[in-house]
Amino acid sequence: MALVTIKFNLDISPGIAPPVIPVSEYDINRQVQITLMNNGSSYNIPSNTTITIEGTLNGLGFRANATYTNNVVTFTLTEAMTASSGRAWVKVKLVNNS
Repeated sequence: MALVTIKFNLDISPGIAPPVIPVSEYDINRQVQITLMNNGSSYNIPSNTTITIEGTLNGLGFRANATYTNNVVTFTLTEAMTASSGRAWVKVKLVNNS
């Protein structure tokens, strides 16, 4: 389990600028918890939803699995996400499987 947890809110309302989390090679194995919000209210993720984390760091793509409970998405930063200092552009991808 991760020693350090990074927590933040992500407003998924249309037109809202997403947050940016700078990461470095020292952030491997840190856990990230994202609370999904929609217009100031909790966004409850539908059941049968698969959640992945996809992003790019210095031109290199990466993908990781995530878990969720109610409106909180959790994933762990991997070496591919933090291979070098800089801003990793990451998206939370929700796919309803039903």
